Amino acid sequence: AAPHVCSNEVPAIEQISRCGVPHDHVYLADLPLVDLKQYKVVLFQYTGMLSPKEREYIKSKVLGLVPEVIFVNNAGFSDGKTLSAENMQALTGIKMRETGKHYSCTIGNETVQIPKAYVPLLRPDDADAEVAALFADGKEPAGAVKKQGNSNIWYFAFPVVPSGFLRDLLKKNGSHIYCDKDLVIKAGRGIVCIHAPADGKYKIVLKNGREIETVLQRGETMVFDAESGKNLYQ
Repeated sequence: AAPHVCSNEVPAIEQISRCGVPHDHVYLADLPLVDLKQYKVVLFQYTGMLSPKEREYIKSKVLGLVPEVIFVNNAGFSDGKTLSAENMQALTGIKMRETGKHYSCTIGNETVQIPKAYVPLLRPDDADAEVAALFADGKEPAGAVKKQGNSNIWYFAFPVVPSGFLRDLLKKNGSHIYCDKDLVIKAGRGIVCIHAPADGKYKIVLKNGREIETVLQRGETMVFDAESGKNLYQ
């Protein structure tokens, strides 16, 4: 599963919900209560301001423990007293600098639109990091990843990470993918719940390998038994 930490962005929630893997929403203050060893990916959705205590906890308890840690959109820019790219570097380990006005970028085969409210942006500027996304001009990096200890630390200048990228990252780290399409997945306590964002035919693969094929209309929801695959709505 992939916990989505401190989320207050509806488009971001939609993308995470459609990545094919169940996820948990966790408030930053509640993070110490969570067993992070069960997760492959932790995404800090909005952490523009982090106190020194919060920074220390993330650096000592999350980085190095979780295989993939994702920060977005000026993460750590403020420590409550100052605003700087250096604050972001101290959190992520990736050097940053301010860039010009960019309103779209590419990550893999996907294009991400950047709302005007988030511009101007701070982007990665680190020769030791691998470029993971580009602004539309194809020249400036909009995202980067850097290996630090046992974790890959990702930073994206934009606020919404697309579902396809998250799905590929989770698959690479051994997470069970229930569906390869953008289908909303909720699972737990013996059930698997799906919700269709668009009309279409979907194939769901349960953890035991059983496959379910179904045709859904946009907005339709179905619930299955997690072992037998029985439609619990029938």
